[in-house]
Amino acid sequence: MRFRADAGLSVLDLVVVLGIVAGLLVVVAASLPRSFAPKVDAAAVAAFVSDARSQVILSGKTGVLTIAPRSMTFGAHQLSWDADLAVTAAGKGLPAEYRLVLYPNGSYSGATLSVQSPGGSRVIAGVYRSNPSNG
Repeated sequence: MRFRADAGLSVLDLVVVLGIVAGLLVVVAASLPRSFAPKVDAAAVAAFVSDARSQVILSGKTGVLTIAPRSMTFGAHQLSWDADLAVTAAGKGLPAEYRLVLYPNGSYSGATLSVQSPGGSRVIAGVYRSNPSNG
């Protein structure tokens, strides 16, 4: 049996096959669940508060950290968590929205935060401003 010299796949054949494979990958990727977000625990909440304080200290401007029952916001940054994590202030539950004022000297107004998650708990001790009412 003799083979022709030009037998085999052409570049066009390879492009078509690669296009089909890429299309299938797009369809499969779109059908995968989107819950790839890491689980937020007490350490992540403590790190978020620490980062917010660092940003305020570096900028030299007062900032506000807002804590809601299932999220925490500082500027454009937000951290959300599930119902299995609880953030309390001085052993009491937080109101619907709790605001900590962060000052450039590293202190803030508000209570010591306590964070409980199934993986552990953390206390975020505040360095309180000597007279927050002058603020």
